[in-house]
Amino acid sequence: MKRALAALVLASLSCALAASPLSVSGTVTGDVPAGARVGAWLVNVSGAPVTELGSVAVQDGRFSLSVADAAPPARSVSALSAMDLTWPGVTGDATVTPNVRTAEARLFVYGDANGNGRRDESEALLEAGVQSGRASVVLVYVDRDANVKGDRGLNVDLAGGWNSVSIELGKALKTSVARGASGVRLVVTR
Repeated sequence: MKRALAALVLASLSCALAASPLSVSGTVTGDVPAGARVGAWLVNVSGAPVTELGSVAVQDGRFSLSVADAAPPARSVSALSAMDLTWPGVTGDATVTPNVRTAEARLFVYGDANGNGRRDESEALLEAGVQSGRASVVLVYVDRDANVKGDRGLNVDLAGGWNSVSIELGKALKTSVARGASGVRLVVTR
C-alpha cells in the first residue's frame, strides 16, 4: 500500500511539473498605448490572431505573462510541416519528426481603454516582435516531443506542450528551447 501511494504521489508530481505553464516576461517599448495589456494569442497559418490565451497589464513598462500548458482548441491546431514554418530565418528544406500537431502563439499589445482586463472589438491589437538579446522568440505548442531540422544548422528539439524557441540569425542559426522566456523585449510599432 505504501509503495502504491508513493508511486501515485511521484506520478502526480511528475505530471504537475510537466504541465508547468509557459511564462514570458520582460519589457515593452515603442508606441505603447495607454492602459496597455500584453496578450498571448493563438494565430492562424497567416499569422492573424484567433483566440486569446491570456493577458496581463503592463506595469511601469514591464510584464509577466503565463500561458497554461493545456492543449489549444482543436480548431487552432494543425499538422506541423516544413512548408508551414514561419520562424524567423528558417528557409529552405526542413524536416519534422515525428508527425505532430502544432499551434503558434504571438504576443500582441492593446490599450485596455475601459479597464475591464480584456480586449474589446474597439481596441486595436498591435503585434509586438519578441526579442531576447539578438534572438527572435517563437512560442509554439506541439502535442508530443518532436525534432525540427533544416538548413543553416537548424536543429530544434521540442517537448510536448508549449515551448519558447529562441532563434538567432547568422551564417548558422543558433537556437535554444525552454518552457519560458524572461528578460525579453517587446517592440510595439503602429
